[in-house]
Amino acid sequence: MELAWCLTKRCIYALTTKVPCACSTSKATDKLIQQLAKDFAVKDHGTLHYFLGIKATTSKDDLVLTQRKYIYDLLQKTKMTNCKPASTPISSTDKLSKTQGSPFSEIAIRFTYWGVVKRILQYIKATFSHGLFIQKSSSRLLTAFSDVDWVGCPDDHHSTSGFVVYLGPNLISWSYSKHPTISRSNIEAECKVLANTTAKFV
Repeated sequence: MELAWCLTKRCIYALTTKVPCACSTSKATDKLIQQLAKDFAVKDHGTLHYFLGIKATTSKDDLVLTQRKYIYDLLQKTKMTNCKPASTPISSTDKLSKTQGSPFSEIAIRFTYWGVVKRILQYIKATFSHGLFIQKSSSRLLTAFSDVDWVGCPDDHHSTSGFVVYLGPNLISWSYSKHPTISRSNIEAECKVLANTTAKFV
């Protein structure tokens, strides 16, 4: 009966844990909370400090979001807390293939993949204190950057691309994905990521 009710009625599903609420002014925030409280059980936990594994550090004009605890726990679990930091997550010469033998039967392949995983852990060790910095700004200027790795996958020759979108000085959206079809040229691959980036604006 519950399933049938959900299929026939308009429902709103919400998290039962702490979730952040942000508006342009404190008055707007209070109004939003009051509106939600009319239909839902709402509790104000005060200033945001920690949510969904993310630490929030606030000041008068900016907000910094970091995942230091998550990174530290991951490094501890893999016994990599004392590893040498790396400035990039992967070497430009590494090309991994899902058809490159069996990682569980060929020791050389196993070490190749473990080396790549170690490099990622070394990178997050180096960027342990990095985070997403959001600052107060009146700018409404949207800026986007995109890039593509043409036929970068050694298995099917599909390209991968990514883009980032800024509102003023603040990063508000990003994406990185593999193309579903093969691009016959680098220009074609660039046009695809340009179209995806433009669609994000719209």
